Amino acid sequence: MSIYIDTSFFLSIVFEDTNYKQSYETWMKDEYRFSSKLIEVESFINIHKVYRENRKVLNKRWLDESLTRQRELLTGINLKKNRL
Repeated sequence: MSIYIDTSFFLSIVFEDTNYKQSYETWMKDEYRFSSKLIEVESFINIHKVYRENRKVLNKRWLDESLTRQRELLTGINLKKNRL
């Protein structure tokens, strides 16, 4: 089955938020994942935003691990160019 991955769904997996379990199960059962190339930029910006806003409780290691997880997960998505 195909599934379109939007940024909020993607970030729920990266951040392991309250919807993580359900999102990850959906991620694992779908063989063809696709998204806009914007997911790369949008998720990168959001990861840095969360880090910046929570710098007192999050360390640099959290940022590095989140960006590594983002890159690993992106390899499982077929990215499409946006057409204007």
